[in-house]
Amino acid sequence: MRTPRTGALDALYTPAWVGLMLVVVVLVLGARLVLGPPQGAGRAPAPRPPSVELVPRQPGGYGWSLAGRRIVLDPGHGGADAGAVGRAAMPEKAIALDTALRAAALLERAGARVVLTRRDDEAPGGTGQSSLVERVRLTRNTGADVMVSIHADASPDPSARGVTTYYYHPEAASLARAIQQELVARLGTVDRGVRSADFYVVRAAPVPAVLVELGFVTHPAEARSLSSAGYRQAAAEAIVDGLARYFASWGRP
Repeated sequence: MRTPRTGALDALYTPAWVGLMLVVVVLVLGARLVLGPPQGAGRAPAPRPPSVELVPRQPGGYGWSLAGRRIVLDPGHGGADAGAVGRAAMPEKAIALDTALRAAALLERAGARVVLTRRDDEAPGGTGQSSLVERVRLTRNTGADVMVSIHADASPDPSARGVTTYYYHPEAASLARAIQQELVARLGTVDRGVRSADFYVVRAAPVPAVLVELGFVTHPAEARSLSSAGYRQAAAEAIVDGLARYFASWGRP
């Protein structure tokens, strides 16, 4: 049984009042459509294409594209974590750091703003997962455009050799291709390709991020190359050229 409505409450349910309320709702919604959301209301950022069509290779020809870019270089390992140790005269952590410092100098000369996750043998945030988390935090807090993590490879198979560039998110595929192509061209080694992999630093980074493997410390010839300052300089130049080509593909800033 329905309870009877009495007094002023009855007026709220008359056809006239219901019609008036509908008119008010329509007017409010129409105003929102015309004027947009209230000032200060959050808006989703415009989606960015997941990948770009790379401009043709032109080593050294896209230096203009680096000016003002914020780039994080992440030398892998550090401190108690030596990384891979093989036939090279230096462990992976030292190869990665030296290459990153060389790349940073070139990038800064081109006008880029570079952040290194470490500048010496001390790993950021300690060791293990905490260090990986700190590297990602630094990338997030610096407002970086991209992040490049630098490593050297190892394998129980002493014949394994070559360079590889890894990415996780589709938006980083173009960056990975650009750097990989420059590494192969400059270093003249085996092209192991661009691969997708679930490495924490490239998965958790808030920007396009890649991880490069500069060669195998367990391969006799590549171990000698990685021990050479000239090879590491060439690797640094390749990384810089890859970054320049990637940013040039987005057009002039």
